[in-house]
Amino acid sequence: MRDAIAKHNAPPRIARPFVVKSKDIAPPKKMGGFLLGKIIPLLVIIFAAVGAFYPAIDVTAMEKERGTLETLLLTPTRTTEIMIGKFLSVFLLTMTSVFLNVFSIALTTTHGLYYLKALLVQHGRLPQFDISITPSMALLVLVMMIPTSAIFSSLMMIVAIFARNFKEAQNYMTPLLLFFTAPPLVVLFPGFELNTSTALLPIVNISLLFRDMMVGKFSPMLRLAPLC
Repeated sequence: MRDAIAKHNAPPRIARPFVVKSKDIAPPKKMGGFLLGKIIPLLVIIFAAVGAFYPAIDVTAMEKERGTLETLLLTPTRTTEIMIGKFLSVFLLTMTSVFLNVFSIALTTTHGLYYLKALLVQHGRLPQFDISITPSMALLVLVMMIPTSAIFSSLMMIVAIFARNFKEAQNYMTPLLLFFTAPPLVVLFPGFELNTSTALLPIVNISLLFRDMMVGKFSPMLRLAPLC
């Protein structure tokens, strides 16, 4: 192209007659919500899955390995009461893990990044994003995670009960753990939106809801879909 321009004695700028510049017009809060929407769903789902992983093994396979399950079954307690008690213990530990991690993320994004913003301003650079999680957003995340944590707890207990010891339970449940972390990846791909179809897919609906919630864009009618 340079030879052709020189041959016709044309000015060099004819090769690029227009200069295209991109400028993001989204406000910093929207940009911060966009970044959080890519991270929060995956982190929260992983926290819930890992939070249910070891308690589910402890109340099932580890009971067999320690020899305490037989003793427990010999008590006058009914089998359904034992299973409900074990499920509630795993579920509460899962929700505790989710709560502590969501609280940590909210504290980090709200206060920890304040010093980063101040440092950027001090060097004459305005931050292009405003990352923060409000208490109402954190509370909504915890409420939405209740059915998901119940699913994780029940499925992991079902799988772990077939194992005879801790090591065997880990081998059984590791693929299940990897399976749970796959659906949240939909938030990384464009074109996936929370609608009447995706709202019926477990874990996917929660992930898309968290992403839309971070940017303030989701239908109020679809809020209850993950709870159904």
